[in-house]
Amino acid sequence: EGVRMQRRFGLLLVAALSAVAACSDDDDQPTECPEHYRVEGPACVPQYGECDSGQVPLLGGACQAVGITTCASGFEPDSADGCAPVLPEAPCGPGTMARVGDATCVAVGVRSCGQGFDGDGEGGCAPVLPPVDCANDELPVLGSPLCAPLAECGTGPWGNLTGDASPLYVDASFIGTPDGSAAAPYPTVGEAVAVASPGRAIYIAAGDYPEHLALPQRVFLKGRCPALVTLRGVEVAGTPRAPVEIPASATGAALSGVTLTGDGPGLEINGATGVVVERVRVQETGAAGVLVRDGEATLRRVLVHRATARGVHAVGSEVTLNRCVVQDTRPLSGAYGRGVQAECNVQRQVCGRLEVQWSVLQRNHDSGILLFGTDARIAGSVVRDTQPRPSDGLSGRGINAQCDYEIDHCGWLEVRQVVLTANHDGGVVTQGYDTQLQDTTIRGGLAAPATGTEGRGINSQCDSLTGLCGQLTVA
Repeated sequence: EGVRMQRRFGLLLVAALSAVAACSDDDDQPTECPEHYRVEGPACVPQYGECDSGQVPLLGGACQAVGITTCASGFEPDSADGCAPVLPEAPCGPGTMARVGDATCVAVGVRSCGQGFDGDGEGGCAPVLPPVDCANDELPVLGSPLCAPLAECGTGPWGNLTGDASPLYVDASFIGTPDGSAAAPYPTVGEAVAVASPGRAIYIAAGDYPEHLALPQRVFLKGRCPALVTLRGVEVAGTPRAPVEIPASATGAALSGVTLTGDGPGLEINGATGVVVERVRVQETGAAGVLVRDGEATLRRVLVHRATARGVHAVGSEVTLNRCVVQDTRPLSGAYGRGVQAECNVQRQVCGRLEVQWSVLQRNHDSGILLFGTDARIAGSVVRDTQPRPSDGLSGRGINAQCDYEIDHCGWLEVRQVVLTANHDGGVVTQGYDTQLQDTTIRGGLAAPATGTEGRGINSQCDSLTGLCGQLTVA
């Protein structure tokens, strides 16, 4: 209080001197002073009243109590002219904690579970999902205990495919002279693609189509349903190729209602933007299920099952997974079979961004989600049962984020309303990343067999190769 009074006296002295300067003119007595000042000799001096003990005078004659006048949220005035926190009177029991502003103890843990999740009664959330694996043409959907079909097949050669102006038709069983009409469809998808004008829809009837389709322009490939329509990649010049490749010239293309398979990748997107892949099954591929390089794509209700090395692989790209499932990715040469891998394009020094929403990543190997310098937001999703690498028994992390050491770049990671369970070696492991975890449940960590060490929940550290360090926020 003594320091405050000294400071206040100094301010008052300055004010008085200022008033003197304002009111005097060559030592002549002033005739008028500002409000709350009075004439005294050659100067204007401030007017103060008499105050009781524990009060300080204010300009104009009023008094003010010494101490804090306004308490912050969660606090209330105390008897010593200060503020005291509002807290429970008694110590909190197990599973509860004190929080400033609450007079009763509050439960420890996640405060709200996201769409498709229920509280587990232990301060966390649990996903609502089918108790058993779904069939190949079905998808587990967060929020439902029942499996849902990827797409309804409907009736007739093209099922429920309607609504497009002048579509071209494809039916592998047609024999005759085709013209792309419903009465005389093309027997291969490639024939329809070759004559389609930009923005044209191509309806594909049930059948197995062994082709490599490099789309020359924006077209919409629509299969009857994934259970009945299979696009199978073939070799080109001795190299297994994806059944569908979307280059930059086909920006805005769309693909739906088919199964993609083959000895190469399932789908390649190279430089194209605005690509939409919906209600597609990518099954048993010899390479990445979906590869996006220097492009931008949205995957909705896509099932990637038993791809090789990587379920979804994004390089310098903007990729969104919405209500997707990536599972059982097979390790390449016994090493890694990652669910989703997103990394920078080192040559272009573009790192892109990954968004995962309401999706399930399960039983992949090495990492459920692996980031190399890419920004990522994971929300309302499940990452579980990630297995170690068969080759050395190491890793098996749920979410693993590392800087790109070739261009010395670290991204940011936001994890919100996510459940990570039964992953090995670590639930969330970051190096150099700015990381924010909120309303997220991490439980049941398992040790990597090669080390036998206890499974970690969260491990955040500086990046060992770049020396860069990030910030971790857990709420």
